[in-house]
Amino acid sequence: MKTFKDEQIVIKDKSSSYSELLLACVNNTPKEGFTVEEMRARSRIIDAVEQNTDGKIKLEDADYQKALNCVNTMRWAVLDKQIVKFNEAFAGIK
Repeated sequence: MKTFKDEQIVIKDKSSSYSELLLACVNNTPKEGFTVEEMRARSRIIDAVEQNTDGKIKLEDADYQKALNCVNTMRWAVLDKQIVKFNEAFAGIK
């Protein structure tokens, strides 16, 4: 089980959070589209984010690996240091 702290951040003068960035990565459509298996795997991550009630996102190890792949392959439309910090924080979960 991996636990990720849901930080509140500001990107381009707009309030956001690590959970919002994670959802953006998970919901980003792969170039080849979604298979049903991919939808199931990503849905588990979405469920974990939605169950965040204490400021912490808890992911099973396999779900974390899938989420990490989504985070690492995400193409962003803005350049912002907060996105880099999010990526580093998510990749650094022990």
